[in-house]
Amino acid sequence: CSVALIIFVVAMVLTSPSDKIPVETYEYKGQTFHVYRDTLPLTIEDLTEVGYDGYSYEQTASNGSIFIEQESATQRPRWDALSQPRLDYSVTRIKAPFLYNLCKQALLDDFAHNYGRPIPEDPMWEEHISIDAAPWGANEAYQLKLDGEMQMRFLLCYDNCIVEIDFKQDWELTPELKKIVAQKLNK
Repeated sequence: CSVALIIFVVAMVLTSPSDKIPVETYEYKGQTFHVYRDTLPLTIEDLTEVGYDGYSYEQTASNGSIFIEQESATQRPRWDALSQPRLDYSVTRIKAPFLYNLCKQALLDDFAHNYGRPIPEDPMWEEHISIDAAPWGANEAYQLKLDGEMQMRFLLCYDNCIVEIDFKQDWELTPELKKIVAQKLNK
Protein backbone atom coordinates (compact mmCIF):
# COMPACT_ATOMS: atom_id res chain seq x y z
CA CYS A 1 0.00 0.00 0.00
CA SER A 2 2.86 2.41 0.65
CA VAL A 3 4.28 1.41 -2.74
CA ALA A 4 0.97 2.44 -4.32
CA LEU A 5 1.10 5.80 -2.60
CA ILE A 6 4.70 6.36 -3.73
CA ILE A 7 3.82 5.50 -7.33
CA PHE A 8 0.78 7.77 -7.10
CA VAL A 9 2.82 10.68 -5.76
CA VAL A 10 5.68 10.17 -8.22
CA ALA A 11 3.24 10.00 -11.14
CA MET A 12 1.66 13.32 -10.21
CA VAL A 13 3.23 16.53 -11.43
CA LEU A 14 1.97 19.48 -9.47
CA THR A 15 0.39 22.07 -11.69
CA SER A 16 -1.22 24.24 -9.06
CA PRO A 17 -3.83 26.69 -10.21
CA SER A 18 -2.28 29.99 -11.23
CA ASP A 19 -2.48 32.90 -8.87
CA LYS A 20 -6.21 33.25 -8.97
CA ILE A 21 -7.84 36.57 -8.47
CA PRO A 22 -11.03 36.48 -6.42
CA VAL A 23 -14.18 38.04 -7.86
CA GLU A 24 -14.89 39.63 -4.49
CA THR A 25 -13.83 39.66 -0.87
CA TYR A 26 -15.75 40.02 2.37
CA GLU A 27 -14.99 40.57 6.03
CA TYR A 28 -16.02 38.19 8.78
CA LYS A 29 -14.91 38.52 12.39
CA GLY A 30 -12.02 40.77 11.45
CA GLN A 31 -10.66 38.55 8.65
CA THR A 32 -10.86 38.98 4.90
CA PHE A 33 -12.10 36.05 2.83
CA HIS A 34 -12.07 35.53 -0.95
CA VAL A 35 -14.91 34.48 -3.22
CA TYR A 36 -14.16 32.68 -6.50
CA ARG A 37 -16.32 31.85 -9.51
CA ASP A 38 -14.43 28.96 -11.11
CA THR A 39 -16.42 26.72 -13.43
CA LEU A 40 -16.99 23.41 -11.62
CA PRO A 41 -18.24 20.16 -13.18
CA LEU A 42 -20.66 19.57 -10.27
CA THR A 43 -22.35 22.20 -8.11
CA ILE A 44 -24.88 22.17 -5.31
CA GLU A 45 -27.34 23.77 -7.75
CA ASP A 46 -27.04 20.63 -9.91
CA LEU A 47 -28.27 18.59 -6.94
CA THR A 48 -30.88 20.74 -5.23
CA GLU A 49 -32.73 24.04 -5.36
CA VAL A 50 -30.79 26.71 -3.55
CA GLY A 51 -32.09 30.02 -2.29
CA TYR A 52 -28.60 31.27 -1.50
CA ASP A 53 -26.28 33.15 -3.87
CA GLY A 54 -23.20 33.79 -1.72
CA TYR A 55 -21.25 30.68 -2.72
CA SER A 56 -17.60 30.57 -3.66
CA TYR A 57 -16.87 28.08 -6.47
CA GLU A 58 -13.22 27.12 -6.43
CA GLN A 59 -11.04 24.61 -8.21
CA THR A 60 -8.68 23.97 -5.32
CA ALA A 61 -6.12 21.73 -7.05
CA SER A 62 -5.19 20.42 -10.45
CA ASN A 63 -2.43 17.84 -10.77
CA GLY A 64 -1.50 15.75 -13.73
CA SER A 65 0.94 13.57 -15.56
CA ILE A 66 0.81 11.37 -18.63
CA PHE A 67 -0.54 8.60 -16.37
CA ILE A 68 -2.90 10.29 -13.92
CA GLU A 69 -4.87 13.53 -13.54
CA GLN A 70 -6.51 14.76 -10.37
CA GLU A 71 -8.79 17.75 -9.90
CA SER A 72 -10.28 18.96 -6.64
CA ALA A 73 -13.08 21.45 -6.13
CA THR A 74 -15.09 23.03 -3.37
CA GLN A 75 -18.29 25.02 -3.25
CA ARG A 76 -18.64 26.71 0.09
CA PRO A 77 -20.90 29.34 1.60
CA ARG A 78 -19.63 32.49 3.27
CA TRP A 79 -18.51 32.12 6.89
CA ASP A 80 -21.60 34.02 8.02
CA ALA A 81 -23.89 31.48 6.29
CA LEU A 82 -22.55 28.11 7.43
CA SER A 83 -26.04 26.62 7.62
CA GLN A 84 -25.96 26.44 3.81
CA PRO A 85 -24.80 23.18 2.17
CA ARG A 86 -21.14 22.74 1.21
CA LEU A 87 -19.67 20.35 -1.35
CA ASP A 88 -16.09 19.10 -1.74
CA TYR A 89 -14.82 16.52 -4.21
CA SER A 90 -11.85 15.27 -6.16
CA VAL A 91 -11.75 13.30 -9.38
CA THR A 92 -8.75 11.11 -10.15
CA ARG A 93 -8.59 10.07 -13.80
CA ILE A 94 -6.33 7.09 -14.46
CA LYS A 95 -5.01 7.15 -18.03
CA ALA A 96 -2.76 4.09 -17.59
CA PRO A 97 -4.97 1.08 -16.74
CA PHE A 98 -2.09 -0.77 -15.05
CA LEU A 99 -2.12 1.95 -12.34
CA TYR A 100 -5.85 1.75 -11.56
CA ASN A 101 -5.67 -0.75 -8.68
CA LEU A 102 -2.64 0.97 -7.15
CA CYS A 103 -4.42 4.32 -7.26
CA LYS A 104 -7.62 2.85 -5.87
CA GLN A 105 -5.76 1.29 -2.96
CA ALA A 106 -3.85 4.51 -2.24
CA LEU A 107 -7.08 6.52 -2.29
CA LEU A 108 -8.83 4.00 -0.03
CA ASP A 109 -5.89 4.09 2.38
CA ASP A 110 -6.07 7.89 2.49
CA PHE A 111 -9.87 8.08 2.37
CA ALA A 112 -10.43 8.36 6.11
CA HIS A 113 -7.13 10.00 6.98
CA ASN A 114 -7.83 12.95 4.69
CA TYR A 115 -10.89 13.72 6.76
CA GLY A 116 -8.67 15.85 8.97
CA ARG A 117 -9.34 14.18 12.29
CA PRO A 118 -6.75 12.70 14.64
CA ILE A 119 -6.15 8.98 14.36
CA PRO A 120 -6.41 7.20 17.72
CA GLU A 121 -4.89 3.79 18.28
CA ASP A 122 -8.29 2.10 17.92
CA PRO A 123 -8.38 0.67 14.36
CA MET A 124 -12.18 0.89 14.36
CA TRP A 125 -12.01 4.70 14.53
CA GLU A 126 -12.19 4.98 10.75
CA GLU A 127 -13.26 2.50 8.11
CA HIS A 128 -14.33 2.51 4.51
CA ILE A 129 -17.53 0.48 4.25
CA SER A 130 -18.44 -1.11 0.93
CA ILE A 131 -21.91 0.06 -0.17
CA ASP A 132 -24.19 -0.57 -3.14
CA ALA A 133 -22.44 0.93 -6.17
CA ALA A 134 -25.36 0.55 -8.61
CA PRO A 135 -27.22 3.77 -7.66
CA TRP A 136 -23.99 5.71 -8.26
CA GLY A 137 -23.46 4.01 -11.63
CA ALA A 138 -20.09 2.88 -10.25
CA ASN A 139 -18.22 -0.41 -10.22
CA GLU A 140 -17.48 -0.09 -6.50
CA ALA A 141 -18.55 2.40 -3.84
CA TYR A 142 -17.42 3.05 -0.29
CA GLN A 143 -18.73 5.21 2.52
CA LEU A 144 -16.65 6.56 5.39
CA LYS A 145 -17.42 5.41 8.91
CA LEU A 146 -15.76 7.48 11.65
CA ASP A 147 -15.88 6.50 15.28
CA GLY A 148 -18.88 4.25 14.62
CA GLU A 149 -20.88 6.82 12.64
CA MET A 150 -21.49 6.82 8.89
CA GLN A 151 -20.34 10.07 7.26
CA MET A 152 -21.59 11.76 4.09
CA ARG A 153 -18.24 11.05 2.40
CA PHE A 154 -18.00 8.57 -0.48
CA LEU A 155 -15.36 7.01 -2.71
CA LEU A 156 -16.79 5.95 -6.09
CA CYS A 157 -14.82 3.73 -8.45
CA TYR A 158 -15.66 4.03 -12.15
CA ASP A 159 -13.90 2.47 -15.17
CA ASN A 160 -11.32 5.22 -15.70
CA CYS A 161 -11.74 7.47 -12.69
CA ILE A 162 -12.21 7.47 -8.94
CA VAL A 163 -14.34 10.15 -7.29
CA GLU A 164 -14.08 11.17 -3.65
CA ILE A 165 -17.04 13.34 -2.66
CA ASP A 166 -17.94 14.89 0.66
CA PHE A 167 -21.39 16.32 1.27
CA LYS A 168 -20.77 18.66 4.22
CA GLN A 169 -24.39 18.49 5.30
CA ASP A 170 -26.86 15.68 5.80
CA TRP A 171 -28.40 15.39 2.36
CA GLU A 172 -31.04 12.92 1.38
CA LEU A 173 -29.07 11.18 -1.37
CA THR A 174 -31.80 9.91 -3.65
CA PRO A 175 -31.06 7.65 -6.64
CA GLU A 176 -31.62 10.70 -8.87
CA LEU A 177 -28.93 12.71 -7.04
CA LYS A 178 -26.48 9.82 -7.20
CA LYS A 179 -27.12 9.56 -10.94
CA ILE A 180 -26.35 13.29 -11.36
CA VAL A 181 -23.06 12.85 -9.50
CA ALA A 182 -22.13 10.01 -11.86
CA GLN A 183 -23.11 11.98 -14.98
CA LYS A 184 -21.18 15.10 -13.95
CA LEU A 185 -18.01 13.55 -12.53
CA ASN A 186 -17.55 10.21 -14.34
CA LYS A 187 -16.08 11.66 -17.52
